[in-house]
Amino acid sequence: MASCSFSLVLRLPRAALGRRDVVARLAATWQARSLFAFKCDELAFARALLARRTNLWLYRTSQRAFAGDFIAVDVSSPAAASRPISVIELKRGEPVRVGLPSSVQLRNAPAALRELAGTGVVSEGASVRAITGDAAAVLALLS
Repeated sequence: MASCSFSLVLRLPRAALGRRDVVARLAATWQARSLFAFKCDELAFARALLARRTNLWLYRTSQRAFAGDFIAVDVSSPAAASRPISVIELKRGEPVRVGLPSSVQLRNAPAALRELAGTGVVSEGASVRAITGDAAAVLALLS
């Protein structure tokens, strides 16, 4: 019996973020569109981050996966093993915290990172930090 599985990540190219319907255009199915849909200020955050940091590739994580809101990969290095990775969980009004992805909201981040490793963007076991906090504060930290 075949099982249906959904991707845990959706790449958000800078050029695509100019459109309000970015997820509808990038996601292949209506189920995926609902899994990757933006809430509140998340689209504005993604746009601002990629406008300021052109060396990042940004991925939206499935909002049912407990893998954070976004994964940012610094692709400055040609070596996947050397690319810094940030798992980002936006929390309105919260101060920024940086550490390991160990909270309940990030418990499946390793699975999302394995999916990215399967594409060659990062290497399994690469350095990962979790950044949690208000969108403006996280943006300031990453800028």
